[in-house]
Amino acid sequence: MAQRVRGKGKSRQDRVGKIEADYKSAIEAIDVIVERAAREELNSEAAQIRFLSYWWSKTYSRPLKDPLLQTYTLEELYYEYKEHLEREKAAKERTEQEADNIDKAKEDEALAWAEAEEKKEQMQSDEVWAPTPEDKAWMEDQIKQGKEAFGDDFGEDISEDF
Repeated sequence: MAQRVRGKGKSRQDRVGKIEADYKSAIEAIDVIVERAAREELNSEAAQIRFLSYWWSKTYSRPLKDPLLQTYTLEELYYEYKEHLEREKAAKERTEQEADNIDKAKEDEALAWAEAEEKKEQMQSDEVWAPTPEDKAWMEDQIKQGKEAFGDDFGEDISEDF
């Protein structure tokens, strides 16, 4: 049997059902409002304030009803928003510049190493090799053995100008 409360003629179940229905409709209404606000164009001052207030709230982890936020003007919120964006951009640029500097230093180091190696090779190749008397004696012995084995014209195409 349904109970009557305060003589209004409605049962507790009826009132709970009405509250639940109102609650569901309020939640649905909030969902619609939030969806629209998240996608609204920023062509009015009110829309801009809502956007910047949300950004401020999210950035500083503060509620939208924070008393400090309520003291900001549109211009102050916009200034803080733009300053925050520019500082992030500048930090990113600095990081990229540092990475570029590191890459350039590595490249310069590699080029300097390669240049030093090339100079070493050049110095080694610039050294003139001159046959020693032992080298000449060995070569003459090899030609003599070749002439005995292959005939007297063996070695005639060899230049002795070292």
